[in-house]
Amino acid sequence: MTQAVSSAAAVRAGEGASPIGGRLIATYTVTHGLAEFFTALTLFSLLGLGRITGLQIAVYSVIAFGCPILIALAMQSWKAMPEGTVGLAGSVLLATGLVLPQLGWAAVLLLGLGSATFHIAAGTATLKLPRRGLAVGVFESSGAIGLAGGTVLGSGLWLRATASVWVGVFAVVVIAGGFAVLRWGSVGTRRRDTGEAHTDGFGLPAQLTSEMVGCPRPRKPRCAIADATGWVPVMVLLALAAMSLIRSITAFSAPQPWKSTTAMVLCAAVMVMLGRAVGGIIADRWGIFWPALAGFIGVALCWGLWPGAVWAGLVGAFCLALPMAPVILAMVASLRRPSISFGLAQLFQVPAALTAGFIMTQWGALAVLACGAVLVLAMWPLDERKAHDSI
Repeated sequence: MTQAVSSAAAVRAGEGASPIGGRLIATYTVTHGLAEFFTALTLFSLLGLGRITGLQIAVYSVIAFGCPILIALAMQSWKAMPEGTVGLAGSVLLATGLVLPQLGWAAVLLLGLGSATFHIAAGTATLKLPRRGLAVGVFESSGAIGLAGGTVLGSGLWLRATASVWVGVFAVVVIAGGFAVLRWGSVGTRRRDTGEAHTDGFGLPAQLTSEMVGCPRPRKPRCAIADATGWVPVMVLLALAAMSLIRSITAFSAPQPWKSTTAMVLCAAVMVMLGRAVGGIIADRWGIFWPALAGFIGVALCWGLWPGAVWAGLVGAFCLALPMAPVILAMVASLRRPSISFGLAQLFQVPAALTAGFIMTQWGALAVLACGAVLVLAMWPLDERKAHDSI
Protein backbone atom coordinates (compact mmCIF):
# COMPACT_ATOMS: atom_id res chain seq x y z
CA MET A 1 0.00 0.00 0.00
CA THR A 2 2.80 2.39 0.90
CA GLN A 3 4.56 1.55 -2.35
CA ALA A 4 1.40 2.31 -4.33
CA VAL A 5 0.94 5.67 -2.59
CA SER A 6 4.56 6.65 -3.19
CA SER A 7 4.26 5.58 -6.83
CA ALA A 8 1.11 7.68 -7.23
CA ALA A 9 2.97 10.65 -5.75
CA ALA A 10 5.73 10.09 -8.28
CA VAL A 11 3.20 10.19 -11.09
CA ARG A 12 1.79 13.48 -9.76
CA ALA A 13 5.25 14.96 -9.59
CA GLY A 14 5.87 13.62 -13.05
CA GLU A 15 8.91 12.07 -14.62
CA GLY A 16 9.26 15.40 -16.46
CA ALA A 17 10.18 16.96 -13.09
CA SER A 18 12.70 14.24 -12.14
CA PRO A 19 16.44 14.75 -12.69
CA ILE A 20 16.35 12.57 -15.81
CA GLY A 21 13.23 14.15 -17.28
CA GLY A 22 14.28 17.65 -16.29
CA ARG A 23 17.70 17.20 -17.88
CA LEU A 24 16.13 15.92 -21.11
CA ILE A 25 13.72 18.87 -21.28
CA ALA A 26 16.46 21.39 -20.50
CA THR A 27 18.80 19.91 -23.12
CA TYR A 28 16.25 20.06 -25.91
CA THR A 29 14.94 23.46 -24.84
CA VAL A 30 18.32 25.20 -24.82
CA THR A 31 19.54 23.54 -28.02
CA HIS A 32 16.22 24.29 -29.75
CA GLY A 33 16.35 27.99 -28.89
CA LEU A 34 19.97 28.34 -30.02
CA ALA A 35 19.40 26.40 -33.25
CA GLU A 36 16.35 28.50 -34.17
CA PHE A 37 18.24 31.71 -33.38
CA PHE A 38 21.31 30.85 -35.44
CA THR A 39 19.27 29.49 -38.36
CA ALA A 40 17.01 32.55 -38.57
CA LEU A 41 19.96 34.90 -38.11
CA THR A 42 21.85 33.27 -40.97
CA LEU A 43 18.91 32.93 -43.36
CA PHE A 44 17.61 36.47 -42.97
CA SER A 45 21.10 37.96 -43.11
CA LEU A 46 21.72 36.12 -46.38
CA LEU A 47 18.32 37.29 -47.61
CA GLY A 48 19.19 40.90 -46.81
CA LEU A 49 22.55 40.57 -48.55
CA GLY A 50 20.87 39.18 -51.65
CA ARG A 51 22.56 35.76 -51.47
CA ILE A 52 19.28 33.87 -51.18
CA THR A 53 15.72 34.75 -52.16
CA GLY A 54 12.38 34.81 -50.39
CA LEU A 55 11.45 31.67 -52.32
CA GLN A 56 14.33 29.83 -50.70
CA ILE A 57 13.13 30.94 -47.24
CA ALA A 58 9.69 29.55 -48.11
CA VAL A 59 11.22 26.27 -49.31
CA TYR A 60 13.20 26.04 -46.06
CA SER A 61 9.95 26.42 -44.08
CA VAL A 62 8.20 23.73 -46.14
CA ILE A 63 11.10 21.30 -45.59
CA ALA A 64 11.42 22.11 -41.88
CA PHE A 65 7.69 21.69 -41.21
CA GLY A 66 6.83 19.07 -43.84
CA CYS A 67 9.62 16.51 -43.41
CA PRO A 68 9.18 15.66 -39.70
CA ILE A 69 6.24 13.39 -40.48
CA LEU A 70 8.39 11.44 -42.97
CA ILE A 71 11.19 11.13 -40.42
CA ALA A 72 8.63 10.03 -37.83
CA LEU A 73 7.47 7.23 -40.12
CA ALA A 74 11.09 6.15 -40.55
CA MET A 75 11.62 6.23 -36.78
CA GLN A 76 8.57 4.06 -36.28
CA SER A 77 9.93 1.50 -38.73
CA TRP A 78 13.37 1.52 -37.06
CA LYS A 79 12.37 1.46 -33.42
CA ALA A 80 15.87 0.81 -32.07
CA MET A 81 17.02 4.32 -33.03
CA PRO A 82 17.24 6.47 -29.85
CA GLU A 83 15.87 10.00 -30.03
CA GLY A 84 19.23 11.40 -28.94
CA THR A 85 20.95 9.91 -31.99
CA VAL A 86 18.32 11.42 -34.28
CA GLY A 87 18.73 14.77 -32.52
CA LEU A 88 22.49 14.70 -33.02
CA ALA A 89 21.98 13.96 -36.73
CA GLY A 90 19.71 16.99 -36.98
CA SER A 91 22.28 19.17 -35.22
CA VAL A 92 25.03 18.04 -37.61
CA LEU A 93 22.87 18.87 -40.63
CA LEU A 94 22.05 22.30 -39.17
CA ALA A 95 25.70 23.03 -38.40
CA THR A 96 26.73 22.05 -41.93
CA GLY A 97 24.16 24.41 -43.42
CA LEU A 98 25.37 27.21 -41.15
CA VAL A 99 29.03 26.71 -42.07
CA LEU A 100 28.39 26.47 -45.81
CA PRO A 101 25.77 29.16 -46.54
CA GLN A 102 27.44 29.85 -49.88
CA LEU A 103 25.99 26.58 -51.16
CA GLY A 104 22.67 28.34 -51.77
CA TRP A 105 19.95 25.78 -52.36
CA ALA A 106 22.05 23.00 -50.85
CA ALA A 107 22.46 25.03 -47.63
CA VAL A 108 18.72 25.68 -47.51
CA LEU A 109 18.11 21.94 -47.90
CA LEU A 110 20.60 21.12 -45.14
CA LEU A 111 19.08 23.66 -42.74
CA GLY A 112 15.54 22.47 -43.48
CA LEU A 113 16.34 18.79 -43.04
CA GLY A 114 18.39 19.54 -39.93
CA SER A 115 15.54 21.46 -38.35
CA ALA A 116 13.03 18.74 -39.24
CA THR A 117 15.25 15.96 -37.85
CA PHE A 118 16.02 17.78 -34.62
CA HIS A 119 12.38 18.73 -34.04
CA ILE A 120 11.03 15.21 -34.48
CA ALA A 121 13.64 13.81 -32.10
CA ALA A 122 12.79 16.41 -29.46
CA GLY A 123 9.05 16.10 -29.97
CA THR A 124 9.11 12.31 -29.69
CA ALA A 125 11.29 12.31 -26.57
CA THR A 126 9.32 14.99 -24.71
CA LEU A 127 5.98 13.37 -25.55
CA LYS A 128 7.13 10.08 -23.98
CA LEU A 129 7.47 11.67 -20.54
CA PRO A 130 4.48 11.33 -18.17
CA ARG A 131 4.28 15.14 -17.78
CA ARG A 132 4.40 15.53 -21.52
CA GLY A 133 2.38 18.74 -21.59
CA LEU A 134 5.03 20.53 -19.56
CA ALA A 135 7.79 18.81 -21.54
CA VAL A 136 6.60 19.66 -25.05
CA GLY A 137 5.34 23.11 -24.04
CA VAL A 138 8.64 24.16 -22.48
CA PHE A 139 10.66 22.64 -25.33
CA GLU A 140 8.62 24.47 -27.97
CA SER A 141 8.66 27.75 -26.02
CA SER A 142 12.34 28.45 -26.64
CA GLY A 143 11.84 28.30 -30.40
CA ALA A 144 9.61 31.39 -30.37
CA ILE A 145 12.16 33.70 -28.79
CA GLY A 146 15.05 32.17 -30.77
CA LEU A 147 13.26 32.59 -34.09
CA ALA A 148 12.17 36.16 -33.33
CA GLY A 149 15.61 37.22 -32.11
CA GLY A 150 17.38 35.71 -35.10
CA THR A 151 14.92 37.24 -37.56
CA VAL A 152 15.22 40.72 -36.05
CA LEU A 153 19.03 40.66 -35.95
CA GLY A 154 19.30 39.01 -39.35
CA SER A 155 17.00 41.57 -40.93
CA GLY A 156 19.42 44.23 -39.67
CA LEU A 157 22.24 42.56 -41.62
CA TRP A 158 24.13 41.83 -38.40
CA LEU A 159 26.29 39.34 -40.26
CA ARG A 160 27.39 41.74 -43.03
CA ALA A 161 30.96 42.13 -41.76
CA THR A 162 31.30 39.12 -39.46
CA ALA A 163 29.70 36.21 -41.33
CA SER A 164 32.99 34.40 -41.97
CA VAL A 165 33.88 34.50 -38.27
CA TRP A 166 30.59 33.83 -36.56
CA VAL A 167 29.17 30.99 -38.64
CA GLY A 168 31.90 28.75 -37.28
CA VAL A 169 30.98 29.71 -33.73
CA PHE A 170 27.32 29.03 -34.51
CA ALA A 171 28.15 25.59 -35.87
CA VAL A 172 30.29 24.66 -32.86
CA VAL A 173 27.52 25.67 -30.44
CA VAL A 174 24.88 23.69 -32.35
CA ILE A 175 27.15 20.62 -32.53
CA ALA A 176 27.79 20.90 -28.78
CA GLY A 177 24.04 20.95 -28.25
CA GLY A 178 23.74 17.90 -30.48
CA PHE A 179 26.21 15.94 -28.36
CA ALA A 180 24.27 16.98 -25.24
CA VAL A 181 21.14 15.66 -26.93
CA LEU A 182 22.96 12.41 -27.75
CA ARG A 183 23.91 12.06 -24.08
CA TRP A 184 20.68 13.11 -22.39
CA GLY A 185 18.02 13.25 -25.12
CA SER A 186 16.66 9.69 -25.21
CA VAL A 187 13.83 8.29 -23.08
CA GLY A 188 14.88 5.04 -21.45
CA THR A 189 18.32 3.49 -21.09
CA ARG A 190 17.79 0.36 -23.13
CA ARG A 191 17.58 0.45 -26.91
CA ARG A 192 14.28 -1.40 -26.99
CA ASP A 193 12.74 1.33 -24.81
CA THR A 194 13.64 4.16 -27.16
CA GLY A 195 11.34 3.25 -30.00
CA GLU A 196 7.72 4.23 -30.50
CA ALA A 197 5.42 4.47 -27.51
CA HIS A 198 3.99 1.31 -25.98
CA THR A 199 0.24 1.36 -26.50
CA ASP A 200 -0.57 -0.69 -23.40
CA GLY A 201 1.09 1.98 -21.27
CA PHE A 202 -1.07 4.65 -22.91
CA GLY A 203 1.70 6.22 -24.91
CA LEU A 204 4.52 5.68 -22.39
CA PRO A 205 7.60 3.51 -23.02
CA ALA A 206 7.75 0.16 -21.27
CA GLN A 207 10.49 1.19 -18.83
CA LEU A 208 8.45 4.07 -17.44
CA THR A 209 5.22 2.13 -17.17
CA SER A 210 7.00 -0.68 -15.31
CA GLU A 211 8.03 1.87 -12.68
CA MET A 212 4.40 2.92 -12.19
CA VAL A 213 3.14 -0.44 -10.85
CA GLY A 214 0.39 0.07 -8.31
CA CYS A 215 -0.79 3.36 -9.82
CA PRO A 216 -4.11 3.75 -11.63
CA ARG A 217 -3.46 4.18 -15.32
CA PRO A 218 -5.35 6.75 -17.37
CA ARG A 219 -8.33 5.44 -19.24
CA LYS A 220 -7.84 5.10 -22.95
CA PRO A 221 -9.55 7.84 -24.97
CA ARG A 222 -12.95 7.08 -26.37
CA CYS A 223 -11.99 8.50 -29.78
CA ALA A 224 -8.60 6.84 -30.34
CA ILE A 225 -7.97 6.07 -34.00
CA ALA A 226 -5.53 3.35 -32.95
CA ASP A 227 -8.26 0.88 -31.99
CA ALA A 228 -11.51 2.45 -33.18
CA THR A 229 -13.54 2.10 -36.35
CA GLY A 230 -15.88 4.40 -38.19
CA TRP A 231 -15.67 8.05 -39.14
CA VAL A 232 -15.81 9.69 -35.69
CA PRO A 233 -12.10 9.30 -34.77
CA VAL A 234 -11.09 10.52 -38.22
CA MET A 235 -13.32 13.57 -37.85
CA VAL A 236 -11.73 14.28 -34.45
CA LEU A 237 -8.26 14.20 -36.00
CA LEU A 238 -9.43 16.50 -38.81
CA ALA A 239 -10.78 18.91 -36.18
CA LEU A 240 -7.40 18.89 -34.43
CA ALA A 241 -5.70 19.54 -37.76
CA ALA A 242 -8.06 22.46 -38.38
CA MET A 243 -7.25 23.91 -34.96
CA SER A 244 -3.53 23.76 -35.74
CA LEU A 245 -4.12 25.49 -39.07
CA ILE A 246 -6.29 28.18 -37.50
CA ARG A 247 -3.80 28.91 -34.75
CA SER A 248 -0.80 29.07 -37.09
CA ILE A 249 -2.39 31.07 -39.92
CA THR A 250 -3.95 33.56 -37.52
CA ALA A 251 -0.62 34.09 -35.76
CA PHE A 252 1.08 34.86 -39.07
CA SER A 253 -1.66 36.84 -40.80
CA ALA A 254 -3.88 38.60 -38.27
CA PRO A 255 -3.38 42.41 -38.23
CA GLN A 256 -1.77 43.49 -34.96
CA PRO A 257 -0.31 46.87 -33.86
CA TRP A 258 2.82 45.32 -32.30
CA LYS A 259 4.05 43.94 -35.62
CA SER A 260 5.38 47.33 -36.72
CA THR A 261 8.19 47.76 -34.16
CA THR A 262 11.16 45.56 -33.31
CA ALA A 263 10.72 45.90 -29.56
CA MET A 264 7.09 44.82 -29.70
CA VAL A 265 7.90 41.88 -31.97
CA LEU A 266 10.36 40.62 -29.35
CA CYS A 267 7.80 41.24 -26.59
CA ALA A 268 5.25 39.24 -28.57
CA ALA A 269 7.79 36.41 -28.90
CA VAL A 270 8.20 36.39 -25.12
CA MET A 271 4.42 36.20 -24.70
CA VAL A 272 4.24 33.31 -27.17
CA MET A 273 7.05 31.56 -25.29
CA LEU A 274 5.15 31.92 -22.02
CA GLY A 275 1.87 30.85 -23.61
CA ARG A 276 3.31 27.63 -24.99
CA ALA A 277 4.85 26.66 -21.67
CA VAL A 278 1.80 27.62 -19.59
CA GLY A 279 -0.56 25.79 -21.96
CA GLY A 280 1.38 22.58 -21.49
CA ILE A 281 1.58 22.95 -17.71
CA ILE A 282 -2.17 23.61 -17.44
CA ALA A 283 -2.90 20.63 -19.69
CA ASP A 284 -1.01 18.34 -17.31
CA ARG A 285 -2.79 19.73 -14.27
CA TRP A 286 -6.38 20.35 -15.45
CA GLY A 287 -6.64 18.65 -18.84
CA ILE A 288 -6.22 19.56 -22.48
CA PHE A 289 -9.71 20.95 -23.05
CA TRP A 290 -9.68 24.07 -20.89
CA PRO A 291 -6.41 25.73 -21.93
CA ALA A 292 -7.31 25.24 -25.60
CA LEU A 293 -10.77 26.73 -25.11
CA ALA A 294 -9.48 29.62 -22.99
CA GLY A 295 -6.80 30.32 -25.58
CA PHE A 296 -9.12 30.69 -28.56
CA ILE A 297 -11.75 32.66 -26.63
CA GLY A 298 -9.12 34.87 -24.98
CA VAL A 299 -7.42 35.86 -28.22
CA ALA A 300 -10.77 36.51 -29.92
CA LEU A 301 -11.82 38.84 -27.09
CA CYS A 302 -8.50 40.70 -26.96
CA TRP A 303 -8.17 41.20 -30.70
CA GLY A 304 -11.89 41.84 -31.18
CA LEU A 305 -12.62 44.32 -28.39
CA TRP A 306 -9.28 46.19 -28.43
CA PRO A 307 -7.92 45.82 -31.97
CA GLY A 308 -5.65 48.88 -31.76
CA ALA A 309 -4.24 48.31 -28.27
CA VAL A 310 -0.71 46.97 -28.10
CA TRP A 311 -1.31 45.36 -24.70
CA ALA A 312 -4.34 43.48 -26.08
CA GLY A 313 -2.27 42.29 -29.01
CA LEU A 314 0.40 40.94 -26.70
CA VAL A 315 -2.10 39.25 -24.38
CA GLY A 316 -3.80 37.82 -27.45
CA ALA A 317 -0.47 36.39 -28.63
CA PHE A 318 -0.12 34.69 -25.23
CA CYS A 319 -3.64 33.25 -25.49
CA LEU A 320 -3.12 32.05 -29.05
CA ALA A 321 -0.06 30.07 -27.91
CA LEU A 322 -1.98 28.29 -25.11
CA PRO A 323 -3.63 25.64 -27.35
CA MET A 324 -0.36 24.49 -28.95
CA ALA A 325 0.62 21.82 -26.41
CA PRO A 326 -3.00 20.70 -25.70
CA VAL A 327 -3.65 20.10 -29.41
CA ILE A 328 -0.45 18.03 -29.71
CA LEU A 329 -1.44 16.03 -26.62
CA ALA A 330 -4.88 15.44 -28.13
CA MET A 331 -3.21 14.07 -31.26
CA VAL A 332 -1.11 11.72 -29.11
CA ALA A 333 -4.25 10.56 -27.31
CA SER A 334 -5.96 9.95 -30.64
CA LEU A 335 -3.10 8.24 -32.50
CA ARG A 336 -1.13 6.76 -29.54
CA ARG A 337 2.11 7.54 -31.41
CA PRO A 338 4.18 10.50 -30.16
CA SER A 339 6.43 10.80 -33.21
CA ILE A 340 3.58 10.60 -35.73
CA SER A 341 1.52 13.06 -33.69
CA PHE A 342 4.31 15.60 -33.45
CA GLY A 343 5.13 15.16 -37.13
CA LEU A 344 1.53 15.92 -38.07
CA ALA A 345 1.49 18.97 -35.83
CA GLN A 346 4.56 20.26 -37.67
CA LEU A 347 3.03 19.43 -41.06
CA PHE A 348 -0.06 21.50 -40.30
CA GLN A 349 2.16 24.59 -40.04
CA VAL A 350 3.18 24.42 -43.71
CA PRO A 351 0.09 26.32 -44.97
CA ALA A 352 0.76 29.04 -42.39
CA ALA A 353 4.36 29.39 -43.55
CA LEU A 354 3.23 29.67 -47.17
CA THR A 355 0.59 32.31 -46.38
CA ALA A 356 2.86 34.47 -44.19
CA GLY A 357 2.38 37.43 -46.52
CA PHE A 358 -1.42 37.21 -46.40
CA ILE A 359 -3.12 39.78 -44.16
CA MET A 360 -6.50 38.88 -42.71
CA THR A 361 -9.11 41.47 -41.91
CA GLN A 362 -10.04 41.98 -38.28
CA TRP A 363 -13.45 40.38 -38.65
CA GLY A 364 -12.03 37.56 -40.74
CA ALA A 365 -9.55 36.75 -37.98
CA LEU A 366 -12.33 36.78 -35.37
CA ALA A 367 -14.50 34.45 -37.46
CA VAL A 368 -11.61 32.01 -37.86
CA LEU A 369 -10.81 32.11 -34.14
CA ALA A 370 -14.48 31.49 -33.30
CA CYS A 371 -14.37 28.38 -35.48
CA GLY A 372 -11.30 27.26 -33.56
CA ALA A 373 -13.12 27.66 -30.25
CA VAL A 374 -15.98 25.50 -31.52
CA LEU A 375 -13.60 22.84 -32.79
CA VAL A 376 -12.08 22.56 -29.30
CA LEU A 377 -15.19 20.55 -28.39
CA ALA A 378 -13.67 17.65 -30.32
CA MET A 379 -10.90 17.49 -27.70
CA TRP A 380 -13.25 16.70 -24.83
CA PRO A 381 -13.34 12.88 -25.24
CA LEU A 382 -9.53 12.84 -25.56
CA ASP A 383 -8.86 14.56 -22.24
CA GLU A 384 -6.70 12.19 -20.19
CA ARG A 385 -6.50 14.19 -16.95
CA LYS A 386 -10.14 13.41 -16.09
CA ALA A 387 -8.96 9.88 -15.29
CA HIS A 388 -6.40 11.18 -12.77
CA ASP A 389 -8.99 12.58 -10.39
CA SER A 390 -9.06 9.30 -8.49
CA ILE A 391 -5.30 9.20 -7.90
